[in-house]
Amino acid sequence: MKKNIKFAIIILIITVFSSCLSMKIEQLTMQRMDNTTTKLKLNGYYFDNFGDNDEKVDIIFFYKNGVLLDGMNSSLSDLEATEADFKSGIYADLSANNVTSWGVYKINKNTITTEQWFAGNRCCKTLIRSGTILNDTTFQFNNEVFKFKAFSPKPDSTNVFID
Repeated sequence: MKKNIKFAIIILIITVFSSCLSMKIEQLTMQRMDNTTTKLKLNGYYFDNFGDNDEKVDIIFFYKNGVLLDGMNSSLSDLEATEADFKSGIYADLSANNVTSWGVYKINKNTITTEQWFAGNRCCKTLIRSGTILNDTTFQFNNEVFKFKAFSPKPDSTNVFID
């Protein structure tokens, strides 16, 4: 039952964000470039714990082709089901045409810079964030510390928004 509710919520979110497609979508200012560094591991995802008792996680996938996929947020209690959605391809199918799921990143020395779309009143604006790579499994954006978790298979990075 819990999985059905989660799936319904994901469909609702995708539907709401998909309505952004009829509105103006800002162009990314960063160009997608292949990541040729070994500064961060790419065979999994990065997560940041947040919430009152760190009971939720924010998930980001990075790909060798310079694309990032926002894995959305999950409660720790639902993380196993969320990972099952990633593995099954359900999440990739739902996010492929959702602009707010996608972005690009680049690594320069010990700095990671990301640009991705976010929904708002005038969908869809881009947001650039820059942070520090602490080691090949950890980076930080301000107070958000993202840690690596090995994970396979990752969702496909194919989407209609980034060349």
